[in-house]
Amino acid sequence: GAEHVLAPVNFSIWRGYRFRTAGFEHKPFYGEPYNPPEYPKLFEELGFTPARRFKTLDVPLGDALFASTLPRDGRLMKKIEERGYTFPDLQLDRLESELRKVHRVILAAFQDFVGFSPLPEEEFIELFSGLRHFVEPGMCMLPKNPEGETIGLLFAMPDLARSIRAMRGETDWRARLRYLLRRRRS
Repeated sequence: GAEHVLAPVNFSIWRGYRFRTAGFEHKPFYGEPYNPPEYPKLFEELGFTPARRFKTLDVPLGDALFASTLPRDGRLMKKIEERGYTFPDLQLDRLESELRKVHRVILAAFQDFVGFSPLPEEEFIELFSGLRHFVEPGMCMLPKNPEGETIGLLFAMPDLARSIRAMRGETDWRARLRYLLRRRRS
């Protein structure tokens, strides 16, 4: 007797809550959904229509677009900074306190999101503390307003999936070497 169904949703933005509808020629990377390519057609045939759309931008590291994704200069940035906004890098040496700021920002940003359920701060920190191994300097910023409050999150991460796959499920020195060699090209 259900009249409305919202799917795929597990009522958490913290883990999978959407599926891929295009880009199946690319392997998924960290944080992105993976599903068989036939899912979008199957859902459409069952009468589903998109409630929300998301766009992921996969930009090669050397690409000019990447440089413009996190601008540190230019007219717009000058105007923003003149108004007292700053864009400090996430500090990995105090990751726990930085994640507490991110947690507050995400809770505020997603509070009206369909199917959102808040994640306790300690669970959030536990879930995302492993990012210290992936975040590269200059690729993650916590923008602050003129009062010094963290008001957002800008981040990009290298795609380490190929590096991890190169290990072939092994952990010996050869597997670690394959990982390190691939990571340099991520």
